[in-house]
Amino acid sequence: MTRGERHPVDPMVEEAASLLYLLGGMGAKHLVLIGGLVPPLLVKEPRESHVGTSDLDICLSVAISQGATAEYYESIEELMTPYFEPTAGTSFRWRKRAGAPGLPILVDFLAPRGESAPRADGTHALSHDVAAHNAGPRLRPFALETQDLIELDALEREVDIELLYKPTPTRATVRFRHSGPLGLLVAKAFALNGRDDDKDGYDVAWFCLNLDRGPEEAVCQIAARPAFNHPLVPEALALLLRAFRGPEYPGPTGYANVRAHTHGENPDLHVRERFDAYQATRLVVDGLIKRIDWDKQANGGRS
Repeated sequence: MTRGERHPVDPMVEEAASLLYLLGGMGAKHLVLIGGLVPPLLVKEPRESHVGTSDLDICLSVAISQGATAEYYESIEELMTPYFEPTAGTSFRWRKRAGAPGLPILVDFLAPRGESAPRADGTHALSHDVAAHNAGPRLRPFALETQDLIELDALEREVDIELLYKPTPTRATVRFRHSGPLGLLVAKAFALNGRDDDKDGYDVAWFCLNLDRGPEEAVCQIAARPAFNHPLVPEALALLLRAFRGPEYPGPTGYANVRAHTHGENPDLHVRERFDAYQATRLVVDGLIKRIDWDKQANGGRS
């Protein structure tokens, strides 16, 4: 690529980067993109295109959600309100306002579950003054069971985009973080165990089917991630085994169901795609289970 040329940026990545830029220092330092936007960011040359996503999942850091940082930022809610509004009946899901720039997207805010139990609607209580200020009076993230693993496994990325929320055309190089391969698998493992959404099984299987260097190399790379000895990893892998126990289980079936929306109903193809999803995912999950250091796990993940 020569100077002045730019890679095309996926419209949803542009949406995410523009929003994180809008949120200022908090966006780069304390927010991590997770969910369905992530798999294509982890695979350089996929063999099949990813179906994409129409929503953004943003995870707040432990420091923000539990008030462990002394830093005060303009609240997320204050910065977003000109362009987004909360959806009816929720405090963690916000939608693009009519007439706002860009695509009509949804944004879900999530955060690692704290020591106290979530509220009745599953959201984080944010009882600490700093955490409550940085979110805003109405926004409350949905509680995740991932502890600090998402943040520990996060990867940095830079994109050059035209910012959406500027009165005049403005380009910027935006740095943001998204979940790494281990964080993706762990978050999706808990999602598969807690809700009935074909997209969760699809995202896991798509990632395993489209790995750049095959399952064995991927297992080596994921097992070398700094967070691999995190205490949550064995539980998450066990949940993935449950979801991908056989081709007819929720994980592979979710993958084949999502694929059917793109190419139409075909019973024979559905059976084949379920098996392919099962086989590819089990190669990765079984390989990772063999890599668990049980001595470190007994010591809380420490050497």
